[in-house]
Amino acid sequence: MTKNCIFILIVVFLASLVPNMSRAGETINWQTYDAGLSLGKKQKKKIFLHFYASWCGACKMMAQTTMKDAKVVAYLNENYIPIMVNVDKERRIVYKYNVSPIPDSRFLDEKGVPIGMQPGYVPSDELLKILKYVHTDSYKKMSFDAFVKKKTK
Repeated sequence: MTKNCIFILIVVFLASLVPNMSRAGETINWQTYDAGLSLGKKQKKKIFLHFYASWCGACKMMAQTTMKDAKVVAYLNENYIPIMVNVDKERRIVYKYNVSPIPDSRFLDEKGVPIGMQPGYVPSDELLKILKYVHTDSYKKMSFDAFVKKKTK
């Protein structure tokens, strides 16, 4: 084999090891808090409310991994109104939801009523399960564990 072929094989192999990252241009359509709540009511979509800070290591890791996973990006954009809240800049919202620690992800219904929360770093595969659990209203009928078991059968 030539050096170019070996190089191409190495690049392809390394690319296969990278998690399912979103393609260029595919990002979460983050909204501001007020605009997102309004859109949720108007479009009758549940709201994904994500609290973060620029100094938070787990927040940065979640932004670079979970929030860039192509499946998470697509599912959030299609089924939710995603709202990102900077805890240092939007204190009124932080106090309203009593947020601590961060990162913190909240789920609101179409009217802005809280459904549940998931504090801390959440890997993409786990977040996707939670998003589906909430979006399908399965949280009204069964536990999360039962939902996951049912989906993996």
